[in-house]
Amino acid sequence: MTRAELQVFELWGNANCYAVLMKIEQIELREIRMEMKHAFETSFGVTKERRIILVAVSSGGITGYGEVSCNETPGYSYETTETAWHILKDFIAPTVLGQVLEQPADYQALVKPLRGHPFAKAGLELAIWDWFAKAANAPLWKYIGGTKTELPVGLSVGIKKSPEALAEFVLEQQALGYQRIKLKIGRGRDLAYVAAARAALGEGMNLTVDANSDYTLEDTAMLKELDQYKLQYIEQPLENDDIIDHGTLAKSLSTPLCLDEPIHSASDVRRALQMGAAKVINLKIGRVGGHLEAHKIAAYCQANSVALWCGGMLESGVGRAHNVALQTLAAFNMASDTAPSARYWHEDIIEPEIIMENGITRPLEGIGIGVKLKHDLISKLTTRVLGF
Repeated sequence: MTRAELQVFELWGNANCYAVLMKIEQIELREIRMEMKHAFETSFGVTKERRIILVAVSSGGITGYGEVSCNETPGYSYETTETAWHILKDFIAPTVLGQVLEQPADYQALVKPLRGHPFAKAGLELAIWDWFAKAANAPLWKYIGGTKTELPVGLSVGIKKSPEALAEFVLEQQALGYQRIKLKIGRGRDLAYVAAARAALGEGMNLTVDANSDYTLEDTAMLKELDQYKLQYIEQPLENDDIIDHGTLAKSLSTPLCLDEPIHSASDVRRALQMGAAKVINLKIGRVGGHLEAHKIAAYCQANSVALWCGGMLESGVGRAHNVALQTLAAFNMASDTAPSARYWHEDIIEPEIIMENGITRPLEGIGIGVKLKHDLISKLTTRVLGF
C-alpha cells in the first residue's frame, strides 16, 4: 500500500466508516434536463441545456444521492449521458444490487472488472458515500476528514464573441468577489482575448486559461506568448490523453501547466510529475471515478507539494455539494470551480442552494452531502426514471 493510500484508509478509520453495514436494497436512475441561465462555450462546443443523471441508493431506510456529471456529447470525454445510463442500467446496477458493503471502498472492488466509464461508476459511488455519511449521522465533509471551512471560489468563463465583450464580462465577475477567473480559449480565440482580460482585471487578479486540448506542439511559439500575461497556469493545451508532449511543452514555458483530462488516477499524477508535464492538477470527481480515487489523488498531491483544485462539470446542486465536501480536504490549495447555484440555474434542485460570500463557499453542515432535494422540481424536470 502506498503512502497516499495509507493516509486515505487511516482517514476512513478516523471517520468511523466501519460502524455500519450497507446492503444495497434499491437503486434509482433518474435523468433530468436543466436549462442553463446562459450558454457556455468551450473549444469543443456550446452547452445550453444539461442532461443529468441522478443516482439514488437506499438501504435500511436511508437514501444517498449522487450525480453523473459527464457531458451530453463526447467532446470532453468518450462518456456521454446516454452511455452512462446504459452502463449503469445494464452493468453497474445489476452487479452491485443486493451486495453488502462494510465501507464505501468496497463498491470500487465490485465494479473494477468493468473497464473504463468512470463518470458512470462515480454516479453510484457518490450516492454510496452520501449514504455512509448519513448512516454515521455526519456531514460528508467531516466524514471524509475535511478540515477547511473557507473554500475560495473561482469562475470558469466560456468563450465570448469578442475580446471587448470578454473584458466587460470579467470585470463584472471580479466585482462579485471571485478569487480566480479562468478563461476558456480556443484556436484563433486566445491571445487577444487573454490580453483584453488581463488589461481589464489588472495584474493582482488570479487569471488562468483552459484550452481543452485545442493545440499541438506546433503551437508552442504562440503558447509561449501567454507567459507575458502572468497567468496562474495554462490548463490542458494539448491532446486530451497526453502527458508526454505536455512535458516537452512545459520546458518552453515559464507559466505552469495544469492537467485535467488525462488524469484518472493517482498513478497518472505520479507519471505526470515524473515527465515534468504539470505543476498543477485539476481534480474532477466524476473523471476519476468517485471519491475513492479523488481522495488518493488529493493525498498524493499533498505528500508531493503539488498544487490542486477541484474542477466543475456544470453539475446540478447534488454534484456541486459533493465537490464542496471534497474541497475541504487540506490538499486543495487553489480556488476551485464551485460557483454558486444561481450562477448557472434559474432554480437549483437542492436546498439550501450553494452560495458564495466574498469569494468564499463554506462546507454544508447538514448530514451527508448537507442538502435536501427538491423532489417536486425534480419530478417536473424528469425525462426518464428506472428503479432496481
